[in-house]
Amino acid sequence: MTGHISVLYVDDEPDLLTLGKIFLERTGNFIVTTVPGAQKALDLITHQDFDAIVSDYQMPEMDGIEFLKHLKSTGNPTPFILFTGKGREEVVIEALNNGADFYLQKGGDPKAQFVELVNKILHATSRRRAEIQVLELKQRESDIINFLPDATFAINTNHEVIAWNRAMELLSGIFATEIMGKGDYAYSIPFYQKKRPMLIDLVLDCNPEIIEKYPGVKREDQNLMTEINRPWIHEGKEIFFWITACPLYNTQGTIIGAIESLRDITSLKKARELLEESESRYRLTLDASNEGIWDWNLKTGSAFFSPHWYTMLGYEPDEFPASYEALQSLLHPEDLDRAKTSIEDNLNRKNDGYSTEFRLKTKSGDWKWILARGRIIEWDDSNLPVRMVGTHTDITSLKHTEEKLRLDESRLETLLTLTLMTQKPVRDITDFALEEAVRLTESAIGYVAFLNEDETILTMHAWSHVAMEECQVQYRTIEYTVADTGLWGEPVRQRRPVITNDYSTPDPLKKGTPAGHVSIIRHLGVPIFDKNRIVMLVGVANKPGDYGAEDIRQLTLLMAGVWNIVQRKNADEAVLRSNEELSAAYEELSATEEELRTQYNITTQSIEHIRHSENQLRILVENLLDPVIIIGFDSRILYGNPAAFTFFELDRTNKGPFHIQSFLSAESWNKASADLIEIQKTGGPVVDEYDILTSNGKVRTIEAAGHLIYWDGQDADLVSIRDITDRKGDKDALVRANRKLTILSSITRHDILNQVTGLLGYLELLYDTVPGDPQHMYIQKCLDFTNTIESQIGFTKLVDEIRSNSLSWQYTERMVTHVLHGFAIGEITCQVDLNGLYLYADPILEKVIFTLIENSIRHGGQVSHIHFSFQIVHDTCIFLYEDDGSGIPVDEKEKIFQQGYGKHTGLGLFLVREILAINNMEIIETGTPGKGARFEIHIPSGKWRIN
Repeated sequence: MTGHISVLYVDDEPDLLTLGKIFLERTGNFIVTTVPGAQKALDLITHQDFDAIVSDYQMPEMDGIEFLKHLKSTGNPTPFILFTGKGREEVVIEALNNGADFYLQKGGDPKAQFVELVNKILHATSRRRAEIQVLELKQRESDIINFLPDATFAINTNHEVIAWNRAMELLSGIFATEIMGKGDYAYSIPFYQKKRPMLIDLVLDCNPEIIEKYPGVKREDQNLMTEINRPWIHEGKEIFFWITACPLYNTQGTIIGAIESLRDITSLKKARELLEESESRYRLTLDASNEGIWDWNLKTGSAFFSPHWYTMLGYEPDEFPASYEALQSLLHPEDLDRAKTSIEDNLNRKNDGYSTEFRLKTKSGDWKWILARGRIIEWDDSNLPVRMVGTHTDITSLKHTEEKLRLDESRLETLLTLTLMTQKPVRDITDFALEEAVRLTESAIGYVAFLNEDETILTMHAWSHVAMEECQVQYRTIEYTVADTGLWGEPVRQRRPVITNDYSTPDPLKKGTPAGHVSIIRHLGVPIFDKNRIVMLVGVANKPGDYGAEDIRQLTLLMAGVWNIVQRKNADEAVLRSNEELSAAYEELSATEEELRTQYNITTQSIEHIRHSENQLRILVENLLDPVIIIGFDSRILYGNPAAFTFFELDRTNKGPFHIQSFLSAESWNKASADLIEIQKTGGPVVDEYDILTSNGKVRTIEAAGHLIYWDGQDADLVSIRDITDRKGDKDALVRANRKLTILSSITRHDILNQVTGLLGYLELLYDTVPGDPQHMYIQKCLDFTNTIESQIGFTKLVDEIRSNSLSWQYTERMVTHVLHGFAIGEITCQVDLNGLYLYADPILEKVIFTLIENSIRHGGQVSHIHFSFQIVHDTCIFLYEDDGSGIPVDEKEKIFQQGYGKHTGLGLFLVREILAINNMEIIETGTPGKGARFEIHIPSGKWRIN
């Protein structure tokens, strides 16, 4: 960076301003202007520009954060660095959230911290100048795009608009100032009336959903092109576009966005549509009737078949030459003579036109029923026919419908006959139904089998008469395991009908047939369901033609009706059996009635005993000195002992109803509502503190313990109450006094550290300017003493934290995990076996865990593993910390807890023992030298619990 950097330095400490100006200007790159307060700095900034601003945090009138907020609210972009002795995390976060470029904490080596300040200033000003250059470059690019004749816009990789030229403004009706910087597909709204991806987004994201919206897209390298066939309406005009899109690159060749251009091709599109409309008129005329049209020249023998005539039979248009001979070759042999006779009669003028039905063979080999109509339309001079035209209409579905109606009528007649057979045995019903199923499907043989409850066993129930006559199997199996059956069991396994129209085709599912079995050519198996369970399998075989969907339909409807008839018959028989069973059950009930009377007498005696016990318990509660109440979960007070009436200053003759909400403050009621829900959900117990307002207006603080009971036929909360008003007042007074001491200590510590920082700075300057010994030795001593003072003052902050924190239940596993997240332990592995252990202690207990880990890393030698665990010995919980390092020598096991002893500051383990002592805990070291350190923290009863 060339040239000088102008810096505005703001601090309420004049000595620190002078010291900072000296250090910064010694580099030769800075011109520093110092101001003793934020308000004066604001006045100066109104008429003078600076490259960077360095400000203290804690200043009178306006602190550094307020100074920063004021600058940013006026749009001042000058880089801002907060340079202060305040090290709290919330200050750092607030500064950075409000736009500070960097945060630097005072303290420590002045030379090092000012070198760091120089680096921060250089970094911030360099970044600001780069931002200005980027803005200028973007403006030049925008000017170029703005003069393009096609509507053009560009987006960045976040899909935010970065360019919107004049042609795009005219096309969309949206000015660039309204759309620039907007993302979330806002640029698609003028064209689609909603937010959605466009072609430009496909350049950046190869998303299948976008590709589906542009099926005709063409790609050349990274460029995309397409024609949009749907119209976009703007100012009453219907417009079509040719769209191109490609990526934008930076100087390093990295894609930084995409650009899209839209060209109006409306006139070209309209011309193309007129041409296509003209070409399709002729095709539409032929295809409109959905009939095959034919035209036969009787003299030349040539003919014309329309495209639909070919496609109706499965052929491509003009797949074979059109001729009368070609038509004859497709006619069904049974229909050939009838069709030729109809045509010849018309040629001989025996009728005015003709109409007949016949079958034509399709390309796939199937037959289609055709309604043929034709007439002669031209004769020659000899009055001989010259030209005949006509139509062929596919009536196959109509023929199938006629056959379907015929089969439906026959099936209904069969079901009517079956309904009259309810007095017959089930065997007769199923035999008749099976023969009808064979007839309806034009089959030769059939069978019926029933399935057990879990659909694993098939029991053969009936074979058709022909099957029984042709079957020569010597030993016939009645029961079959479904898993072992061959192809005929597939309908059950697949839970759907299965058709096999060529049984001779090899199939891995076949398992062969026994000797003498009926020969199978074709087979159809249909499962019959009762709700979701297969109850019956019906099969037919050896139909002359192929089985199809209509056969499945007829079998399903018929046999489902048969099953319903069988079920109804079984139900009638079951009712008769139930009546007999009910008569027997009535006699058994009469015998049981006497036994119930005996049990009733025993129960009555037990109730009397319970009432006596309840009366004794009531006497006990009535004479308790502590208040006891029972609360319903609708907040009504259901019961209160005399002590409760006295405490709430109520007249016992007043029967209420009372609601607990009327005696609680709003905050306490919210807490009590949550506790009631917890008790109702878990059964309790729940202990908490509440503020009570008696009927005479007195405010008392209580400790209440509640748990779930059953009272007068409903769940309720039994609550015992203890008045802790006086104890709470003493505790609140102590907390207020402690808070005042903490505030006073914080202010004093900040002021002292500011002076210490100045003293360290001037001592460094003095060291650099005064030559030789012994002066350097004296100055170094002063630096050492000053650093010690700074460290000791910092220690007072920890004391404030200990004093300000209150005791609460701490989850040990969470504390250890929290400490480890902020610790760089390298390749050391950590095992934590503290599941469920809670300690009632100060949150500063994390400092103990931190110090133990730090002690292992600093003094444990080659530590590779640390382990947290606990043991319960009698009523004491022992919290264990172990490592596999060098361990503690026997003669040092107690000395390491003394103040001033150690290889570092000497306060670590001394402070650990003191923190634990405050929490009524003690620590000892019990490890084996050479095998690792082992610290035991002994926690007394009441200070620990396991959940």
